[in-house]
Order: sequence, then C-alpha cells, then structure tokens
Amino acid sequence: MHVILLDTPVAGKVIQAQVLVERLGSTHIATGELLRSALRAQSPLGIQERAESMHVILLGAPGSGKGTQAQTLVERLGFTHIAVGEILRSAVREQSPLGIQVQAVMAKGELVPDHLIIALVQERLQQAGNRPCLLDGFPRTLAQAEALTQAGIRIDQVVHLAVPEAALISRLGGRRVHLPSGRLYHIEYQPPRVADRDDITGEPLTKRPDDEEETIRHRLGIYQTQTAPLIAYYQQQALQGRAHYVALDADQTPGAVSAQLLALFPQHTDSPG
Repeated sequence: MHVILLDTPVAGKVIQAQVLVERLGSTHIATGELLRSALRAQSPLGIQERAESMHVILLGAPGSGKGTQAQTLVERLGFTHIAVGEILRSAVREQSPLGIQVQAVMAKGELVPDHLIIALVQERLQQAGNRPCLLDGFPRTLAQAEALTQAGIRIDQVVHLAVPEAALISRLGGRRVHLPSGRLYHIEYQPPRVADRDDITGEPLTKRPDDEEETIRHRLGIYQTQTAPLIAYYQQQALQGRAHYVALDADQTPGAVSAQLLALFPQHTDSPG
C-alpha cells in the first residue's frame, strides 16, 4: 500500500506520519531525506542533484593533464564532455542544419567560424539538460571567450592546471611510442621494462616529431600567446562575480591533482540541507 499525506504547513503532517510509522510499521519516505542520503552516498542521482547545470572549463598548457582530469570529471561526477572537435564531426555526420554549414566551411579548407562553434556548443548544452558540462577545446582565444559571454553561455567554474614550463617540457619530451601498435610509454612516469624497447614485441620505441623539444617550445609559445590571456579574462570575470576561478598546482601526480579538482565541487561535500 502506498499512502500520501497532504497538508498545509501547520496541519501536523509530520506527527501523523510518525503515527503510521510507529503503529502500523509504515516505511517513511521523506523527499528531503532521500536527497540528503543520495548526496552523502555520492550516488549518481545525488551527484546530479548537486551539480545540475554546472558549466566548467579546464585551462592548461599542452602536457598539463587536461585530458586526464577531464576524464576524472566525466567518470566520477557524471559530467557531459563537450569536445568541440567531436561536436563538429557529429553535426556533419548527422547533417543537422548547423552541420551542413560546418561541412560547407570545412570543404573549403577554412577554419570553422566562432559563431558556428558557439551555436553548436549551445545546442549540446541544451541537450545535456541538467547534467554538469565540461567544455573541452573551446574557448582557445580571448575573442572566443568574449563571444561565449556575449552569447549568454554561463561559465560557472574555470580551473587552471598550472605547471612550470620545465615540467611541461619534461612530460612531453619523455614520451615514447611503439609505432606499429600505438602503445605509449614515458621514460620517467611509465618506462618500458627495457629502455627504448616495447614491452610486448621488444621492437624499438620512437620519439615522435611533436615530442621534440623545439616543437614543444613552439607549442607552448602558441599557448602563451593565444590561450594564456584567458586566465586574466576569467580572473576578471571572477572579480565581477560572473564565474569562479581557481589555479591548481598540477605539477603533481595525476591522482593528487584529481583530489584537488574533485574537492572544488560541492558534490564531495556533505551538506546538512
């Protein structure tokens, strides 16, 4: 038997509910307690209740660990991962009205203009509903960030993964790959059992051109010129109360950085209310 008690605020619903529990052994299902219990247990529904409609951006140079930490938010907190490259490809595959426009631009070998990307981001945010969302790969420039703001897309949390340049060069320059299989190693963080040899085949490992120091420094230079100004922009947004901004010390193990990242979100803080 399922029973609902309806009342006005002073009608004594709580007292009568207690009578049913004590006299008849009814199970008392109180909505407020259900929500608090879900949050304490960190169940997927509890996480969604606390994190609904949150929009997050991760900022960081190549090698700062954005991909790893993005995966943490997706797996641990149920974030919708909005990767600009993927939504462009998806729109083209689906031949949506925006996708047809994107395809026409790409067919000419031109860069997809910001207004089309923003329209696709808005569309994907709407599809995500109340789920928290992580923007990946956009914005990359100050102009794009300003365009997001002008389009009315709210950014709640900006997280900067801060890593010294020397550490970034070490991280990126230490990567090695077994070309036939694509297996990746790192001479410091994930070394092969035998130096410069694939663990499975024993074949030589290769350092990709993208991982040469000269190329790495060039990539970091582009980041400093195009993307680093976003840090100052979102710091200003935070001062104006339009977003939260925080810089994390990301020159640590991935697990330690993940712990810092997860601690930023209320999903991991028990609340009495």
